[in-house]
Amino acid sequence: MKIFLIVFLIFVFVFPAVILAVPPPKPPKSVSSVAELETHLTELTQDNVPPGLSVIVVKNDKVVYANSFGAIAAPPSTPRLACLIRTPTLG
Repeated sequence: MKIFLIVFLIFVFVFPAVILAVPPPKPPKSVSSVAELETHLTELTQDNVPPGLSVIVVKNDKVVYANSFGAIAAPPSTPRLACLIRTPTLG
């Protein structure tokens, strides 16, 4: 009975999430301008997958392009616990 319940719960919760997940937009084969690249990267971060990204292009040891897209800070994926924040002290 437990195995049936586990399999049933997997079908109920996991498969709909996988089937209904929205795939990210396909990357363009090529871009002809910086604006076209920025449009694609903005669309990519609209669904918060990834929540944000940064692009830096370096040529001859000089930064020729730098920009960030999406959220500045994503919600934490791990809750902050008091035991993780505090450190033990001696004394």
